[in-house]
Amino acid sequence: MKKLARLFWVVIWMVMGVINLHAASNIAVVNTLEVLNQSIAFQEIQKKFSEHLQKDQSFVASIEKRLREADQLMTQELQRLNQAPLSDSEKELASNRLIADRHAYDREVAQLQEMLQKRKEYLDEVFGEAKTKVQKAVLMIIEGIAGKNKYDIVVNHAQVMYVVQNLEITTQVIQELNVTLPKLTINVEPIVQFKARVESQSLIQGGNHE
Repeated sequence: MKKLARLFWVVIWMVMGVINLHAASNIAVVNTLEVLNQSIAFQEIQKKFSEHLQKDQSFVASIEKRLREADQLMTQELQRLNQAPLSDSEKELASNRLIADRHAYDREVAQLQEMLQKRKEYLDEVFGEAKTKVQKAVLMIIEGIAGKNKYDIVVNHAQVMYVVQNLEITTQVIQELNVTLPKLTINVEPIVQFKARVESQSLIQGGNHE
């Protein structure tokens, strides 16, 4: 009961604080998460990245399928080698070939893992840069609205427990954003070219270390 009473007075104190702040300053509230979600440009960015992720997954799945098949073939070849009536020299030759194939397989698996990690970092960077451009546009619009309406403070909706409806400028920000930034061009390197570039760089770096 005491906890409930304390919570009641905390809420009252916070509401009174908002009222007092409103009396002292001209305040506006904006839901930045809602602005991003309703941004036409940001929605298009998310759609494009989703398409790229689907293509990436399909491409990687085909490589993984080929690697699984190669692994199965090597296992079968090893079993056949152990059962085949071969001379020592023939067994040694076949064994050396299998060892070379296994090393090549392990190397390709490691390269794939490295490429996927770099691909994730690359996509995160491109998406982050695009999101930053939208956020900068949002900030400029908020600053413009604040200047035009002489707002002293604009706070994020997530930081406020209670908001009087006439303090909200979220809808206005969304409308202006979709006029100011209706689309955003982003360039994402296709994964086939990205994989080739990463592997080429790895070969160059490997050659420099030798």
